[in-house]
Amino acid sequence: MNGKFPGPPIEANLGDEVFVTVINKIDHPKEGTAIHWHGLPQWSNGQYDGVPFIQQCPIAPGSSFTYNFKADVAGITMYHAHYSAQYMDGLYGPLIIHG
Repeated sequence: MNGKFPGPPIEANLGDEVFVTVINKIDHPKEGTAIHWHGLPQWSNGQYDGVPFIQQCPIAPGSSFTYNFKADVAGITMYHAHYSAQYMDGLYGPLIIHG
């Protein structure tokens, strides 16, 4: 992700509105992707929970999707792919919400 393993840290302050644009450049094999924000309940933003085929359609190869949610739980957690074996292949990173 962005040439890093694991992916880059995403940091916000409690109460911030977070915008993360994911551009799917997976091409071997071409497949969709989706990102789950572990530990952040998406009470009013279920479409940004990152569970493909349930909460959202996968982000198609060559396409992008912008996640938008409120950082409403302080702490250190992670984001990770929720599609195929992408998480095990390294599509994850730290998510830090400062209290």
